[in-house]
Amino acid sequence: MADRTENNSPEMQLETVAEAISSVRGTDEIKALLADMCTPGEIRSICNRIVAARMLYGGGSYQDVINELGLSTATVGRVSRCLKNGSGGYLNYIKRINGEKPDDDI
Repeated sequence: MADRTENNSPEMQLETVAEAISSVRGTDEIKALLADMCTPGEIRSICNRIVAARMLYGGGSYQDVINELGLSTATVGRVSRCLKNGSGGYLNYIKRINGEKPDDDI
């Protein structure tokens, strides 16, 4: 593993987190890692963004998401932008859980 202390760029931070998550096996290990890494509030925020992405992908409106999850318009807007113009993470996840073919561009 590379020394992460010299390059603390957002790209390196993302690489470090991705490396940690991809190194664990199975749902139980992933849950344990996330429980150790994140506060309950961070887990709730991540969960709400995932649910918001699924709702928007399924045709829900911003207002539906705001009313159901209590998210700010800024958060819903960011999730929506990521669905439309992001790196494909939300889309591939949602397509997989819906039994659709994910994009191969990632």
